[in-house]
Amino acid sequence: MPNADTLEKLPYLRAVLKESLRISHGVPGRMPRVVPPSGVRLCGNYIPPGTILSLSQYVYNIDSSVFPDPQSFKPERWLGDDFEYLDRHLVTFSKGSRGCIGIRVIIVGGSVAGLTLANALSRKNIDFLVLETRDMVTTHIGAAVCLVSNGTRILDQMGMLDEISEATMPLKAFYTWRANGKLLRKLHTPEILQTRHGYPIGWIQRQNLLQILFNHIPEKEKVLLGKKFVKAESLPEGVIVHCSDGSSYKGDIIIGADGAHSSVRQSMWQHMRNNGLEQIIKKDTTEMTAQYSCVYGVSENVAGVEDGIAHRMLCKGFSTVLISGTDGLLYWFLVTKMDRKYKAPHIPRYTKDELEAHVGRYLEQEMAPNIRLKTIYDKTTSCHYTPLEEAMYEHWTWERFACLGDAIHKALVPMLLSKMPHH
Repeated sequence: MPNADTLEKLPYLRAVLKESLRISHGVPGRMPRVVPPSGVRLCGNYIPPGTILSLSQYVYNIDSSVFPDPQSFKPERWLGDDFEYLDRHLVTFSKGSRGCIGIRVIIVGGSVAGLTLANALSRKNIDFLVLETRDMVTTHIGAAVCLVSNGTRILDQMGMLDEISEATMPLKAFYTWRANGKLLRKLHTPEILQTRHGYPIGWIQRQNLLQILFNHIPEKEKVLLGKKFVKAESLPEGVIVHCSDGSSYKGDIIIGADGAHSSVRQSMWQHMRNNGLEQIIKKDTTEMTAQYSCVYGVSENVAGVEDGIAHRMLCKGFSTVLISGTDGLLYWFLVTKMDRKYKAPHIPRYTKDELEAHVGRYLEQEMAPNIRLKTIYDKTTSCHYTPLEEAMYEHWTWERFACLGDAIHKALVPMLLSKMPHH
C-alpha cells in the first residue's frame, strides 16, 4: 500500500480529487470575512477596514471565468500549468483561518511550546511538521522548568503524567530569607494547590521535559533537526518555509515557537511592512525590554538542601533561588538588577568571561542557611548568563503566521523578583 506522500504525487488522482471537491464542496456557507486594516479595493470600489463581507463558496467554485464549463466534471483542468491558479480559487473548505480540514501546520522550533503543540495536533490527526535548528531534540540550554497544576493537567490528558511525575521533584514549601539570614516567611502553598487541583507544582530539567514530549509524538519522522529557519512566503494558497540548508516545506499555517528572539515573528513583521502596516507594528518592534539579568544553572547536590524545598534570598540589588530536583540535582538562579532598563534591539548579551566575572562577585553569598553560592557553583554541570527579557506583543497572528510561547509573550518568573530591593 503506497503511503500518503506517494499518493499525493499522482497527478491524475490529485486532479480527480480536486475536481470532485469543486463540484461537491463539503461545507456550504457564506464565508464571513473582515476587511484588514489596510482596506481592500474590489471591482473598482474601496471597502474600508473592519467591514464584514459575505462570500459564497458555491458561486466561487462554479465561476466560469476561473473554471470554464463549470458544471462538467473535468479532472483534466487540474493537469495544466495553471494548477496553482485554480487551487487558489478553490474554496471547498473555506480559506484562511477557517480552512481547517486537511491543513498542514509547520512549527518552527522544537521548544517546549512547539513539541506540546505537535502532540496536540497529532492527537487530533492534524498534519504537522516541526523544524528545529539544533541537531538534537534535547538541549542543555535552560536549567529547569516549573510545572504548575494547570499545565500538568494538560500533559496528563496527553498521557505523559507517569513520565512527568518520575522526572519531577514536587515542591513542598518555599522559604524566603533576608540578606542577614533571617527567615522572612515560610509558605506551604505548593501542597495546598496540589490538594485543591490534584496535581503538584514541581521542577523538571528542561532537557528531560523535551525528551518526554518528543517520545510521545507517534510520527517522529515529522520532527526534522538541523533545519534553521530563513524566511517564509505567505501566499493565497499556503505558506512556504525556507531553511538555511536550501530545503523548503509547504504548509497552510506557520507557527513561531522559536523563542524570545523569534525569526518567525520577524518574518511576520516583514510581511506586514510589505503590506503597508508599518505603523501598526511600530510599537511591537520595540516592545521587548530588560532590566534584570540572570545566571541560571544545574549543579550536583550538596549536603543541607532538603528535597522539595525552595530557598529564595532577597538582597540589595540581587536575589537568589535554590531548588532541589530529582537525581540529586540542584537548580539555581542569581538575578541582578542591570544598570538601566534596556530596549530592543539594544539589550546586551553576555560572554563566558563576563559570566565568570559576574558570578565571582557573589560567591560568598548564602543561597540557603550555611550554603554559599561558591559551594553550588563548584559543582555546576551547566550554567548560562542572560538578560531577562520582558515583552507582551499586540499582534500574535497575521494571515498564515502565528506565534506562541516566548516568541509572543515573554514574562519574568515572579518568584525570582518578588519584593527584591533595588540599589
